[in-house]
Amino acid sequence: MIEINEFDNNQKIAESTKLIRYIFDNNFTKRQLDMMYAIISLVKPTDDDFKTYHISYSAIGKIFNPQNPYCEITVNDINLAVKDIMNKSFRIKTDKKTKHYHYIEYAEVDEEEKYIDFRLSQDVKQFYLKLRKEEYTVFLLDDIMKLSTVFQLNLFKWLSCNSNFKNDVSITIDDAKIRFYGDISIRTADFIRKLDNAIKKINAKTNLNVSCQRINKKGSKKIDVLRFTIKNMYKREE
Repeated sequence: MIEINEFDNNQKIAESTKLIRYIFDNNFTKRQLDMMYAIISLVKPTDDDFKTYHISYSAIGKIFNPQNPYCEITVNDINLAVKDIMNKSFRIKTDKKTKHYHYIEYAEVDEEEKYIDFRLSQDVKQFYLKLRKEEYTVFLLDDIMKLSTVFQLNLFKWLSCNSNFKNDVSITIDDAKIRFYGDISIRTADFIRKLDNAIKKINAKTNLNVSCQRINKKGSKKIDVLRFTIKNMYKREE
């Protein structure tokens, strides 16, 4: 068991490129994802197995409320957060198969010591453990924490993943709506407004520098394809 009293926002996170490319959706809030990635940041891609982490309330509190990191988090807040995360899942869709996964296998809240024990699920080992360098994408916990919405995080991870292989990448507007927003029915104008805001935030707060060209359907004013140009300022150690 490893005791954690504070998370290091400069810690690198290594996540399977396959997971980033094929995750279909998740129903996590941004705060819940911040908490999950703080835990995942403790994992090394060369580890043989997941460890149990003994994490203080204060460390969790700084993730929940980074603007006021010394605000005391209540036992009720902790128990609700753990319950929500334990109940949440994500889906991976490839071809005709859809697989469902949970991040957390085990959690125990110690109200007397004010610590929480977490262990990640064995089902997600393939996405975080024993990965070769060409199989994962690296980003910093700090980058994730500085983003405000799930939309921004989804876009950032997808761009980071693609920046491993090329500087330009395209996606249809319909696929982008599903991948970044989770709902193809959103009006294109509303989606583009969210996209523009997300790109501004990513450029201002993370290691990526991104621009986006909108390509219309032939003979139409409707947007068909988004073409991103990506510059990744973070160099992964070889």
